[in-house]
Amino acid sequence: MQCMSREGTSSMNIGSPLPPIENALDLFKHYATSAPEARIAVFIEEEGQEQGLTYRELERAATNLSLELASVAAPGDRVLVAYDSGPMYLVGVWAALYAGMIAVPVDPLGPDRPAANLTRLLNVTADSGATVCIASRSMLDAVKSHPGARQLTEQLRWVVPSLPDLLGRAPGSPPAALRTEKDVAMLQYASGSTGAPKGTIVTHASLLMLARALLISTSAESPFGRPDVEVTWLPLTHSTAGYGLIMKCLTGATMSAWYIAPSAFARSPAIWLRTISRHKGKQVYSVAPNFALDWCVSSTTEAERKQLDLSCWTHVMSMGEKVRPETWKAFSDAFRESGFHPKLFIAGYGMSETGYVSGSVNGGKTVRFDRAAMDEGSLVEAPEGGILLLSSSGFTLPGVRVAIVDPETREVLPEGKIGEIWVSTPTAMTGYWNRPEETEQQFRARAADGSGPFFRSGDMGAFYGGNLFVTGRRKSIVVIRGRKHYAEDIESTLERALDWLGANSSIAFADDVNGVEELFIAVDPRGARDGVGFEERTDAIRSVVAREFGVRVHEVLFLAAGQLPRTSMGKVSRVSCKDLFRSGELEIAARSGSIARGGADLPAVDLRAILDEPDAELRVARMTEYIRSLLSASLSVPADALSLTKSFDELGVDSMTGVRFRGELVRALGLELPESIVYNYPTIAQLASFVCEKLTGTAGSNDAERADRGPAALAALDVESMSEEAAAAALRAHLDGRK
Repeated sequence: MQCMSREGTSSMNIGSPLPPIENALDLFKHYATSAPEARIAVFIEEEGQEQGLTYRELERAATNLSLELASVAAPGDRVLVAYDSGPMYLVGVWAALYAGMIAVPVDPLGPDRPAANLTRLLNVTADSGATVCIASRSMLDAVKSHPGARQLTEQLRWVVPSLPDLLGRAPGSPPAALRTEKDVAMLQYASGSTGAPKGTIVTHASLLMLARALLISTSAESPFGRPDVEVTWLPLTHSTAGYGLIMKCLTGATMSAWYIAPSAFARSPAIWLRTISRHKGKQVYSVAPNFALDWCVSSTTEAERKQLDLSCWTHVMSMGEKVRPETWKAFSDAFRESGFHPKLFIAGYGMSETGYVSGSVNGGKTVRFDRAAMDEGSLVEAPEGGILLLSSSGFTLPGVRVAIVDPETREVLPEGKIGEIWVSTPTAMTGYWNRPEETEQQFRARAADGSGPFFRSGDMGAFYGGNLFVTGRRKSIVVIRGRKHYAEDIESTLERALDWLGANSSIAFADDVNGVEELFIAVDPRGARDGVGFEERTDAIRSVVAREFGVRVHEVLFLAAGQLPRTSMGKVSRVSCKDLFRSGELEIAARSGSIARGGADLPAVDLRAILDEPDAELRVARMTEYIRSLLSASLSVPADALSLTKSFDELGVDSMTGVRFRGELVRALGLELPESIVYNYPTIAQLASFVCEKLTGTAGSNDAERADRGPAALAALDVESMSEEAAAAALRAHLDGRK
């Protein structure tokens, strides 16, 4: 029986493309000296402003900031870098490296961000032992004002830099911090939402190896070819984007880069497509998780697509979650008239612990597999029905070996058999911060035949016809909209927050719903206190998960008494629960009543009819019903299940859904609304009243509105076309709002 593994082969030497240097900082200095005016990236901020950053500017800002860090911390200390977009992310990382410290990227806090960001920040701070945080003024204010975060104001030393100030100073001499290839440069936390987050150790040698791999994978000899421009909106705290931007600094910025603020993409995915369209005549490369392609299809109109020229988008990579063949087809069909005909589509595979591993060149191979056979651990083609999977292999980087291994026996499995995906790669990181046992288990695993060491991915998959197919996850990790969450963390959070939910009485799992990974919560009612109704329990579960994790629960499943799947030891069995749910054998007593995603079209609004209604109460009532129907379509739940007076959190509005819902409302009403609208007006009824007041010009100037008015809002007024009296009135209104 043939043992299956795949190893990348190449005549290219992975160590050859870089000059001789001792650490990543030396390589950065090399390019800063040889090409100081080369532009590393252009950053597009939330309101569309653009800011470029050259090697000279980055070096000046980073060295000046490193002097501030050296005054409050010592070499080897961990420094939180709290930016998920913009040039300050780069400045913070390189400042830490100049000071001989370890950079720890984290998601920032803010009024429009999920509460889970605070949980992650607290957990990552504790796990990394960070003593310093580089952040914006708005984040520091958010920390000071949040009761649960105030301890961080004393626990951390805060450095709140201004990029113009850093660039305006004379360049200083950075601290003399000697670093070797073995020294730790960064800690990359893939999640941190669990109480025990794991920080992947990224050494200077790891960064140099990633840089070499990037140069090879985009060389003329590579099947990927060499694109000219990269355009992305991925948060820089995610390894794909974060590593990618740092690699730009370590490869001479040979590929120009455009980084869109994630919040700008969330508000309107079309900004990503429009930015790609700007590079006509060049070859554009862009990475996107599967859900982003789906969203672009559903959130753009035919008229908007006709204004795009995507003929330059030649290199597309989809990774971060399973790539759906249906999604790729729908996206290609929707944007064909926009000139979208990529010469290379790559279904990529990789993780923060290994970097990029493999990709299926030219779309890979799509095969329909028999579901029953998959449940038994094998890939068998199905003539019809079954599960459609897209391969994630075809080209592997030099020196990479991928093996399919039985996770229990550690036997390398033959073709067609499903097992855990184990990876051996020169770009693998060295382990987890302060976790020697887990490092040994995960990064230095050996198969039964002694081969290895491998990194154990936790993903399940199989080789079929020479292609790698990812079938799911072995451990309790669920991936919703590209972000990892630990099932046990969701479960324990629910059980702590809801006193009627007994311990060890819930299971969180993700499953495919019309090509999208959705979150399900199964509950054992035996731990529930009498007198708490089904609807109240459902709302409470959705509220906790949306608030703490920024995720929408697709469906809550209340099982028959005693039917929550458990192991022989009494622990909940997530794998069994998901399998029974898929097969229809899970004994469900009641469920929350979600409808299929995509089953409800976005409703049309007769805005004129609403505004012409003379009765103010009827006007608000009509707007209320429209907003409820719009939210119904966004959440994929029946409209009559949405209470008008319960908070959006309780209705299951997560951070991404909230941003998208606001965007659809803005599009439909032609009305600019604050980013924080669902926080400021947290029920359907309150939001409808505010929108009617806004449309009729009777809305008051509350604090949220005042925060939204600024110099940009005043500059946007067409004063020249106004009468003198109107212009004066507009100025007075603006000044009143700024008080």
